[in-house]
Amino acid sequence: MRAILDIWSFRTFILGSIRREISSRYKGTVMGSAWVVINPLMMIIIYTVIFSQVMHSRLNGVGGTYSYSIFLCAGLLPWLFFSDLVSKCQGAFVDNGNLLKKMHFPRGCLLVIALGNAGFNFLVIFTIFACFLLLTGNFPGVEVFSIVPVMLLQILLSLGIGIFLATANVFFRDIGHIVGLLLQFGFWFTPIVYPLNVLPVWVQKIIQVNPLVGIFHFYQTVFVWKQVGDWLGLLPAVGWTVVMLLLGVNVYRQHQNEMVDEL
Repeated sequence: MRAILDIWSFRTFILGSIRREISSRYKGTVMGSAWVVINPLMMIIIYTVIFSQVMHSRLNGVGGTYSYSIFLCAGLLPWLFFSDLVSKCQGAFVDNGNLLKKMHFPRGCLLVIALGNAGFNFLVIFTIFACFLLLTGNFPGVEVFSIVPVMLLQILLSLGIGIFLATANVFFRDIGHIVGLLLQFGFWFTPIVYPLNVLPVWVQKIIQVNPLVGIFHFYQTVFVWKQVGDWLGLLPAVGWTVVMLLLGVNVYRQHQNEMVDEL
């Protein structure tokens, strides 16, 4: 609780840092902040063109024109948020080494800044996705509010992983490269471009160890089938979230006094 209050006392610093990073990220580019939308949009178009004809028939009980595109977006957009947040968190301490040496502030502020920047990107893309659903008559009803606690769970899982990686990255600089490879593998290890039922049963059982499977399946159930997702299917994600938060915080506390010397 004390750590949260300390971070709250630096809220002006956090908000200013988020604004500066957002404004400087696309400074000097012709398209500006439109790149926030262009990159994921190109991914959606490519995967839709490649997989739509193959996967559309596997979406049980759904026959709409945009069903596969909605299925894809319901998984891809949260994945981009997850991977963006984890990537930003793992570099939070190393990338701000000089700042940590010169200023005294709670290091958790850097993780909150990472969350703010990744969250901004996600909100922009998700807003466009929501507008698309409204215009095509595919927006779910009140079921959409059920994704709020699931999104919170995803954020906590991402931060738990991020705290651990941010600390480890200070002492082992290969972490950044390893994380990039693991995220590429994790993308295909998570049912995003394909529904889980296209896989053999024994492979489904292995993949369900992945905490993101239950989370993304919940989103897809809400947006594609317009039903509240499977709450019990989130139990592996809850377990992994608790483990990663405890592990990340414990590793950070054990090594926080050594970090500045390594930066």
